[in-house]
Amino acid sequence: SGVTDVEVLEALATDMALAALSASFVVLYLLFHTQSILLSLVGLLIALLSVPLAYLLSASSSTGGVSLASFLAVFLVVGFGCDTIFVFTDFWRASSAQCETPE
Repeated sequence: SGVTDVEVLEALATDMALAALSASFVVLYLLFHTQSILLSLVGLLIALLSVPLAYLLSASSSTGGVSLASFLAVFLVVGFGCDTIFVFTDFWRASSAQCETPE
C-alpha cells in the first residue's frame, strides 16, 4: 500500500508538470492568435472555471460519484474553450474587414 501511494504521487507530479507545460503552450498560442493578453487569460480562465461547476453538479447528482478519470476532462474543456475563442476572434476580424466603408 505504501509503495503504491508513492508511485501514484510520482505519476501525479509528472502529470501535473506536463499539464502546466501544456497550459503554458495554450496561453502562448492564445496570445499569438488573439494578440490580446486580456482575451487570452480571461478566456482560458472561463474555460477552466467550468470544471469545478461540472464537478459539483455531477457529485451532487444521484448518478454516484466522480472518478479520477473524470478530471481528464480538463484537457477537453480547455481545448473546446480555446477553439471557441479562436472562432470568435476570427469572426470579429472578418466582420470588421467586411464592414469597413470604402473611401
